[in-house]
Amino acid sequence: MSRLVVLFAVASAAAAADPAAWPQFRGPGGAGVADGQHLPTKIGPDTNVKWKAAVPPGFSSPVVVGDKLVLTAFDGGKLVTIALSATDGTELWRKDSGATKIEAFHKTEGSPAASTPATDGERVVVYFGSCGLICYDLSG
Repeated sequence: MSRLVVLFAVASAAAAADPAAWPQFRGPGGAGVADGQHLPTKIGPDTNVKWKAAVPPGFSSPVVVGDKLVLTAFDGGKLVTIALSATDGTELWRKDSGATKIEAFHKTEGSPAASTPATDGERVVVYFGSCGLICYDLSG
């Protein structure tokens, strides 16, 4: 099963204005607020969608940094970090965490790829309970 990531024009515009436009869970300061943005009033499978990209399952929220959208996923028994182009959804890089044993979880209640990445605009930090904290530069 895969999930579908949809990036709306507002996130892309925010990324262009600020290199770490949505750097953590719930955005800047964790407030869940996108001041000064003009959000769409209607959202649907084909309404106000800039692009779509199929990605492996995981419960993390993506972060926007520069021209990238970064998320974590659980793919074929591996914990991975994936960077997509904020412009068109193209996969830019994918890194395996190297975890040798995956923590116990039940697929209806969670995922070993649940933690949202964080960024300072130059690096991306991800956390997997099975192997700990990992830091990448923006090129992976």
